[in-house]
Amino acid sequence: MSETLESLLCLAEIKLDAPNKASLNAFSGSKADEFIEQWKNRFSVKCKQNSHLSLPAMHNVIGIILRETKIYYGAEYIDLRTSLLVIQDSGTGKKPAMEFAETVVASIFPKYVVKRRSMLTSPGALGGLKTETVENPDTGKKVSTEVSVKGDLELVDYLSVSEAGSLLECKPDQWGNDLLRNICESQDTNNRMSRRLKDGEIPEFKSKTVLSLWTVPPANISTLVTRSGLIQRFIPVFKVFAFSEYQTLRTEIISNLGEEIDESSNIQSLVAILKKKPLIDKFLYSEETKKLICSKAEALDEILLGAGAEYVNRLKSFTIRRDLLMVKLATHHAWLDERSKVEPRDVEYAFELLKELWTSMLDFFVERWNLADTNDKEHLALEILEIAKAVDINEFYGSLCKSAPCSIATARKIAETLESKKQIRRFGEKKNRKIERLN
Repeated sequence: MSETLESLLCLAEIKLDAPNKASLNAFSGSKADEFIEQWKNRFSVKCKQNSHLSLPAMHNVIGIILRETKIYYGAEYIDLRTSLLVIQDSGTGKKPAMEFAETVVASIFPKYVVKRRSMLTSPGALGGLKTETVENPDTGKKVSTEVSVKGDLELVDYLSVSEAGSLLECKPDQWGNDLLRNICESQDTNNRMSRRLKDGEIPEFKSKTVLSLWTVPPANISTLVTRSGLIQRFIPVFKVFAFSEYQTLRTEIISNLGEEIDESSNIQSLVAILKKKPLIDKFLYSEETKKLICSKAEALDEILLGAGAEYVNRLKSFTIRRDLLMVKLATHHAWLDERSKVEPRDVEYAFELLKELWTSMLDFFVERWNLADTNDKEHLALEILEIAKAVDINEFYGSLCKSAPCSIATARKIAETLESKKQIRRFGEKKNRKIERLN
């Protein structure tokens, strides 16, 4: 197509710096590869210790650029929005990464509403009523009246939330508004949003907001989060920093004391390239590409199956949206390469990125998920029994009780650290006592 993002934005009055041709010639790959390399390099200037956030942040930005583009599958379709959910330790430089993406979006779309909130509330996100004092034209007296106020999910194009952890634990309010559910629905194609109030509802609206949610890791992952579909609707980034990584981050900060780096030119060079990319209203997928998507989806399934039956049961609902996310990432890659045909190389790129994200998420779940989250505690006790069969039961049982309630992953770790390989003899009489503890 001849139309570009820049031309459609009618921003001719804004002077854009031309991309550095010398730097582009330094790369030998496609246009997509060249841009991705530039993005990584410029992102690392501001967020050196968070390189794992570079590509998720890039796709978060592309998601708002292509949010009006539809990908049909039969009578249904998805849009190309890709909101971001980052669950990462405190004190690890999340804010600079958040600011980088915000600045890029605001620079590409000067007329878009780009906001950051410290946290989300139901009235703030969905709107509500505000009391105003007006003068009665007949009597001249001032009277109070309630007017409807729009929320962020209707007004804001790109919304960052720096402390989104409260969203993971929120409960429906007194009128039954479920903020977590509404956030999920806002990311669905052709959504219809509203908020119940004491005397009715605020007017229905459609949300096109692209979200960037950031929080520290919760102690446990609630089944509410997985059943609500929150994580599945986002690009999920789960990162727990090792102590050595904190040390490296500290060294980096101290080494740069007294130095100032102006990253604005770096950001503007990326903005200039993105604005000149042609807008594509329809993408095509060959049979070869479709088969490869299915093959890669099965490879991701194998990673889940490797985590064990308990996690397959809990996370099987993730798989469809996970695979649609792979389609979105592959389509983004084709767009960066200025192609309307999504090719196998785009799928390979999307798979490698999603495999890393999917594996990190599963590792996080296996480490954090608590046995107390399930009602079938006898089943879990029996699974622990199977884990314990290869070790000394007394030593295993004593270690397990000290950490109960614990995850199955913890039980496996305890078993792996025990040297004794005696068969279980007395576990049967203690099984009921263990189940009581789990309750």
